[in-house]
Amino acid sequence: MTVLSITEAGRTAIIVVVLGLALAAVSCGGDDDGAPGASPTVTNDSQASPVETPAGSPGGPEECTVSEEQIGLVSKVDFEQEGEFSQGGQFTAGAEVKAQMRLINCTEEDTTLFYTSTKRYEMVVEPEDGSSEVFRSSEGKTFAQTEGTEVIAPQGTVVYEEIWDQTGKDGDQVPPGIYKVSFLSVGCGVEDVDDCPPFGVIARIEILE
Repeated sequence: MTVLSITEAGRTAIIVVVLGLALAAVSCGGDDDGAPGASPTVTNDSQASPVETPAGSPGGPEECTVSEEQIGLVSKVDFEQEGEFSQGGQFTAGAEVKAQMRLINCTEEDTTLFYTSTKRYEMVVEPEDGSSEVFRSSEGKTFAQTEGTEVIAPQGTVVYEEIWDQTGKDGDQVPPGIYKVSFLSVGCGVEDVDDCPPFGVIARIEILE
């Protein structure tokens, strides 16, 4: 996994490139618009997650290898293929694309994320060529404008999952090609902040003929 500040590291048009984004303190954000994603699953060393996660989770040495200046939340995205989550990303046309993002607390203290609504994440799918987005997870959903928090224990993980059926906003199957998947948390590390940019992971998948 590559750990970076909150910037996309290049745009490599290969099957999948997963970019881990690290937060210096707990960068965070999101707005109230749109609808929620599913509530996350919180895990720690003493509680097994009902959501299957890749080896090394939660907070394993490989995923928490970040510099002292960058230590904090690390985000990672994987895609389910043949019943297992991995960084792989070739999908046959019409196949379900199930993505999973994990927020890993690599610190020795609890990390609290604050939310201005029941929305917890946003997943957006766009063609690699930069044309209009074909999927946004919050579109067509409604969320309660209720404030909330999520506490991630030291070495703990929060897991979010979303499914895209490969249809565009017109309801038709999208054409084959490379697609950029942005999976973002809308939590904020500071309470009562109106403008808090979302953070998360940008990955690429390929839809086959």
